[in-house]
Amino acid sequence: MKSNSVQDIYPFLKFSPGNRSDYLPPNYYDSIIKPYSVKGTEDFKCITDSILSLPDSATVVELGGGSGRVTRHATDLLDEKQASYHVNDLSPAMVSILKDNFPRTNVYELDHLAFLEKIPKVVDSIDYIFSLWSLSHSLQQEIEKCGYEKAYDRFYSVLQDIIDKMKPKSEITIIHFDLTTPEQAICQRQYGKYFAEFNPKTLMSGQAPSKRILDRTIELLRSDGSVTFEVQRVSGDPIYYENSSEALEVLMNFHMEGEFNSHVDLEEIVAEVLDDIKSHTLEDGRVVISTGWYLYRIFVNTAAAEISRFKSGA
Repeated sequence: MKSNSVQDIYPFLKFSPGNRSDYLPPNYYDSIIKPYSVKGTEDFKCITDSILSLPDSATVVELGGGSGRVTRHATDLLDEKQASYHVNDLSPAMVSILKDNFPRTNVYELDHLAFLEKIPKVVDSIDYIFSLWSLSHSLQQEIEKCGYEKAYDRFYSVLQDIIDKMKPKSEITIIHFDLTTPEQAICQRQYGKYFAEFNPKTLMSGQAPSKRILDRTIELLRSDGSVTFEVQRVSGDPIYYENSSEALEVLMNFHMEGEFNSHVDLEEIVAEVLDDIKSHTLEDGRVVISTGWYLYRIFVNTAAAEISRFKSGA
């Protein structure tokens, strides 16, 4: 059986991302994304308390607005605070939707690192930064482009400059996926075969290279007194799929970003993913896959922020 016959059986495998910036069209993205939650509370609620505690006229930075799922929640909470809101996305289609739906926000068509490099040049100070899930994608793209060490060097430099613009006791909230969950293990089986940085023989700590960059960066920033941080391993509610076909679509097109849909080994890849899905399938045909992630809360130290302000002459 040829790979194109697999695409006949599963037409959604004919989707091809073309490039990294538009890997999913917005409407399709919204139609297949599954809500991530803990005891019924959706993942994005983790930013609620931090946003409600912000002062009036706060400056808020969101990394990766996508189609606006979290942007809506954040801007609704900020409605009466007259906040300055800045959000980016690499996808021109997503940027267009963000601009249409959130006309009072500042929207940038940039990847995360370029966005973080730009923000200190356009704002006087920052009260809050958050990134739910998408930072890992941006870091991974940087690793693929220039290698792990150069990606780390750039991220560390960028975060240092951002902290220089953040107010004392301000916060950065980040959600990063956990590669060891059953959900991500299915993806890892394929990434490990075709991407050197995900090869199980070289994969340090069992976690993604992007998480290692994040951990390494904030630990160094803590050691020099710039930040303190908390990291919580969150066990999410399981994701339910109506059948194996739906699970395959979400895993191949959302989690793996359509990366393998044009691959010469597509038939083998699909067979392996379906085999993995089978172990999570109930008697009624539904598929239930456990999830989990890491929640980072990074706090700028008062002394470090005051030193940065003194250096800048603020």
